[in-house]
Amino acid sequence: MTASASEDWERKATGPFYVEYFGEINKIDGIATLQMLRDYNEKIEFDGFLIKSVQTLREFDCGDKTTKVQKYTGYADQMGEGEILFQKTGEDSWETVDSMTFLEFALKSACKV
Repeated sequence: MTASASEDWERKATGPFYVEYFGEINKIDGIATLQMLRDYNEKIEFDGFLIKSVQTLREFDCGDKTTKVQKYTGYADQMGEGEILFQKTGEDSWETVDSMTFLEFALKSACKV
Protein backbone atom coordinates (compact mmCIF):
# COMPACT_ATOMS: atom_id res chain seq x y z
CA MET A 1 0.00 0.00 0.00
CA THR A 2 1.49 3.26 -1.02
CA ALA A 3 -1.14 5.84 -0.17
CA SER A 4 -0.28 7.46 3.13
CA ALA A 5 -0.28 11.24 2.80
CA SER A 6 -3.58 12.75 3.91
CA GLU A 7 -4.21 14.24 0.45
CA ASP A 8 -4.35 10.68 -0.97
CA TRP A 9 -7.40 9.79 1.14
CA GLU A 10 -11.07 10.75 0.85
CA ARG A 11 -13.08 10.87 4.07
CA LYS A 12 -16.10 8.56 3.85
CA ALA A 13 -17.47 7.96 7.36
CA THR A 14 -17.07 9.01 10.97
CA GLY A 15 -17.56 6.77 13.99
CA PRO A 16 -17.41 7.63 17.69
CA PHE A 17 -13.67 6.88 17.92
CA TYR A 18 -12.44 6.85 14.32
CA VAL A 19 -12.72 8.21 10.78
CA GLU A 20 -12.84 5.99 7.67
CA TYR A 21 -11.12 7.00 4.45
CA PHE A 22 -10.93 5.48 0.97
CA GLY A 23 -7.80 5.67 -1.16
CA GLU A 24 -6.83 4.19 -4.50
CA ILE A 25 -9.30 1.95 -6.35
CA ASN A 26 -8.34 -0.47 -9.13
CA LYS A 27 -10.70 -2.74 -11.05
CA ILE A 28 -9.82 -5.58 -13.42
CA ASP A 29 -12.26 -8.17 -14.80
CA GLY A 30 -14.93 -7.55 -12.16
CA ILE A 31 -12.53 -7.64 -9.19
CA ALA A 32 -11.95 -4.28 -7.49
CA THR A 33 -9.28 -3.48 -4.93
CA LEU A 34 -9.77 -0.61 -2.52
CA GLN A 35 -7.30 0.91 -0.09
CA MET A 36 -9.07 1.78 3.15
CA LEU A 37 -7.75 3.70 6.15
CA ARG A 38 -9.23 3.77 9.63
CA ASP A 39 -7.82 6.68 11.63
CA TYR A 40 -8.38 6.46 15.41
CA ASN A 41 -8.82 9.43 17.76
CA GLU A 42 -6.64 7.70 20.36
CA LYS A 43 -4.33 4.70 20.37
CA ILE A 44 -6.20 1.40 20.32
CA GLU A 45 -5.07 -2.20 20.63
CA PHE A 46 -5.11 -4.10 17.34
CA ASP A 47 -3.55 -7.56 17.13
CA GLY A 48 -1.54 -6.87 20.29
CA PHE A 49 -0.15 -3.52 19.10
CA LEU A 50 -1.13 0.02 20.14
CA ILE A 51 -1.90 1.82 16.88
CA LYS A 52 -3.37 5.14 15.73
CA SER A 53 -4.32 4.00 12.22
CA VAL A 54 -4.70 0.87 10.13
CA GLN A 55 -4.63 0.56 6.34
CA THR A 56 -6.51 -2.29 4.75
CA LEU A 57 -6.21 -3.46 1.16
CA ARG A 58 -9.55 -5.08 0.41
CA GLU A 59 -10.74 -6.97 -2.68
CA PHE A 60 -14.34 -7.00 -3.89
CA ASP A 61 -15.89 -9.41 -6.39
CA CYS A 62 -18.32 -6.99 -8.01
CA GLY A 63 -20.50 -9.71 -9.56
CA ASP A 64 -20.78 -12.01 -6.55
CA LYS A 65 -20.86 -9.14 -4.01
CA THR A 66 -18.20 -10.77 -1.86
CA THR A 67 -15.03 -9.43 -0.25
CA LYS A 68 -11.75 -10.44 1.35
CA VAL A 69 -8.81 -8.62 2.89
CA GLN A 70 -5.45 -8.87 1.14
CA LYS A 71 -3.39 -7.04 3.76
CA TYR A 72 -3.57 -5.05 7.02
CA THR A 73 -0.87 -2.55 8.05
CA GLY A 74 -0.90 -0.92 11.49
CA TYR A 75 0.78 2.45 12.09
CA ALA A 76 1.98 4.29 15.18
CA ASP A 77 0.54 7.61 13.97
CA GLN A 78 -2.66 8.82 12.33
CA MET A 79 -3.25 8.81 8.57
CA GLY A 80 -1.01 5.81 7.94
CA GLU A 81 2.07 7.71 9.07
CA GLY A 82 4.88 6.89 11.48
CA GLU A 83 6.38 3.55 12.32
CA ILE A 84 4.80 0.43 10.81
CA LEU A 85 3.93 -1.67 13.85
CA PHE A 86 2.66 -4.72 11.98
CA GLN A 87 1.74 -6.09 8.58
CA LYS A 88 -0.61 -9.02 8.29
CA THR A 89 -1.87 -10.99 5.31
CA GLY A 90 -5.64 -11.18 5.02
CA GLU A 91 -8.00 -14.09 4.52
CA ASP A 92 -8.02 -16.51 1.58
CA SER A 93 -11.77 -17.05 1.57
CA TRP A 94 -14.40 -14.65 0.28
CA GLU A 95 -17.23 -13.46 2.54
CA THR A 96 -20.63 -12.18 1.49
CA VAL A 97 -21.15 -8.43 1.83
CA ASP A 98 -24.32 -7.80 3.83
CA SER A 99 -26.72 -5.14 2.58
CA MET A 100 -27.01 -1.79 4.33
CA THR A 101 -23.50 -2.00 5.85
CA PHE A 102 -20.36 0.09 5.47
CA LEU A 103 -18.83 -2.78 3.50
CA GLU A 104 -21.70 -2.59 1.02
CA PHE A 105 -20.99 1.12 0.64
CA ALA A 106 -17.30 0.28 0.07
CA LEU A 107 -18.21 -2.41 -2.49
CA LYS A 108 -20.44 0.00 -4.42
CA SER A 109 -17.74 2.68 -4.35
CA ALA A 110 -15.04 0.28 -5.55
CA CYS A 111 -17.14 -1.46 -8.20
CA LYS A 112 -18.46 1.68 -9.90
CA VAL A 113 -14.97 2.56 -11.18
